[in-house]
Amino acid sequence: MRNQPELPEGYGRIFRLNTKIGETRRNVIAISAVLCGLMVLIQLVTGDLIYTKAVFSLILPWKILWVLALLACSGAYLWLHLHLHGFLMRMVSGEAPVYGKNGFYFYVGSETYFDRLSYMVIILAPVTVSYVILLLLIQALPIELAAIAFILQVLNIGFSGRDLLIAWRIIRTYDEILVKDNGIMLTVFGENESAFPV
Repeated sequence: MRNQPELPEGYGRIFRLNTKIGETRRNVIAISAVLCGLMVLIQLVTGDLIYTKAVFSLILPWKILWVLALLACSGAYLWLHLHLHGFLMRMVSGEAPVYGKNGFYFYVGSETYFDRLSYMVIILAPVTVSYVILLLLIQALPIELAAIAFILQVLNIGFSGRDLLIAWRIIRTYDEILVKDNGIMLTVFGENESAFPV
């Protein structure tokens, strides 16, 4: 099934995920917290707090500059992450995605019905590309700047809880599905709803 501007006849809803409320939101928060915790635990076990020591050894003006650089890089990371989702949505569908903000929740969505493979690329590409780039930066930069890249890596993995939860649910469905994601509500459709696991 290819990407569709409208839902084909005979397709019905298999499941819906609203990541702003209820159990899905709790699951996203739990996944994000566990992933952030694992990243920090790995640093504690393997790095002996090397990044923390490097940052705290800076003199005060450099610490302030470091914090400002971290805030700027975090904002840039969030912008790039969202816009990579949006860029891929536009490339696949030919339609402009919708960017929005709901409280502190920033999102990108589309009215297109994406096929399974296209949507998996859209949902997993930002976390994967960011992971590889940040891993290379951690290895290449001086320790004080590598600390910023490491924190961004923790944010990258942790804040991708929604993406990873959605990917897990979609992997468990059959191939012939269509996915509509408006940024807050994700709905998966199939030709024979009773044949698909929820």
